[in-house]
Amino acid sequence: DFSKVLEDVFRELLFEIRQLQLSAKRLAAKSPEVVILTGPLSRLQGLRDFIQEELKVPTEVLKPLALTSSTTSH
Repeated sequence: DFSKVLEDVFRELLFEIRQLQLSAKRLAAKSPEVVILTGPLSRLQGLRDFIQEELKVPTEVLKPLALTSSTTSH
C-alpha cells in the first residue's frame, strides 16, 4: 500500500489537482474525465490507486513508448 509518509507528501499535489478540476468545471462546465500521470514518479507503486481513490476520477499512467511505437509504424 501507499505509505503514510508518501500520502502526506502527495496531499499538496492532490490540492493542486482539485483546484484544476474546479477551474475546468467553471470554464468548460464539466470536470475532467481522467487523470493521466507522467514521469518517473508516475510509476511509484500505489500512486495511481491513491490518486484515483482520493479524487474519485479514473487515473492512468502514460506509457510514452507505447505511443511512440504505434505512431512510428504507419
